[in-house]
Amino acid sequence: KGITLNVGLISGGQSVNTTAPYAEGQIDMRYVDPKDRATVMAEIERIIATPYVPGTSATLTIKGEFVPVVQSESSKALFETYQAAARQAGLTTLQGEFSGGCADSGFTAAVGTPTICGVGPVGGLAHSPEEYLELDSIVPRAQTLALAILRG
Repeated sequence: KGITLNVGLISGGQSVNTTAPYAEGQIDMRYVDPKDRATVMAEIERIIATPYVPGTSATLTIKGEFVPVVQSESSKALFETYQAAARQAGLTTLQGEFSGGCADSGFTAAVGTPTICGVGPVGGLAHSPEEYLELDSIVPRAQTLALAILRG
């Protein structure tokens, strides 16, 4: 269903030879359908409420949250405008794709604003030491965005 949950950072303790007085795990949760959030959160809360070591407890603190981009009819129309601008700029193979990531665009889409995401330069291996940007994609993508704005 496009749901992922990763405890990406774990820390705690005060030294290697003592029982840790605290520990922390930071979670990255992603989902496609906003309705799935409640189900996943209920399961996280169930796990946190279950002590596995006598005398311990856990709490859940949400420090920040992104929401998924859900395509609306107006967002689809905006993307079609962007595709037409891309053809005009010479990018004939521009196709939409769902990445499953999260970005600020989820906030605008969630309040009904026509939204497209990921229209910048081409690259890959995001958020890794090998992340890269194809320099030759900068000008055509900038031209496409400018043409799309002029069409709007």
